[in-house]
Amino acid sequence: MWITEPDFTVDKMVKDLVSGVQECVEKTATMRIQLHNTADHGSTVHTVSARFKELWKLKKKRRLRRSPANVARYKKFLDETTAMVREAERS
Repeated sequence: MWITEPDFTVDKMVKDLVSGVQECVEKTATMRIQLHNTADHGSTVHTVSARFKELWKLKKKRRLRRSPANVARYKKFLDETTAMVREAERS
C-alpha cells in the first residue's frame, strides 16, 4: 500500500503501523475471564485457569482412583466449567 501510493507521509505510515499492531494484539491477546462459583467457596471469584487447574486435578484423581463418586464429581465439574466458559464467551 505504501509503495503504490508514494504521497504517504511518515506520520500516516506510523498511524497505519500502530493501528495494524493494535489490531493484531486484540486478535491474539488472551482474555482473562472471571467466573463466579458459589457452590464451592461462597462468592469467591475464580479465573478460568483456576477452573481448568481444578478440572485437571479431578481428572487425575478419577483416572487413578476410578470410583463412581470420583467419576460423577469430575463429570459434574466438567459440565459446570463448560457452561461457565460458554456463558463468558457470549458476554
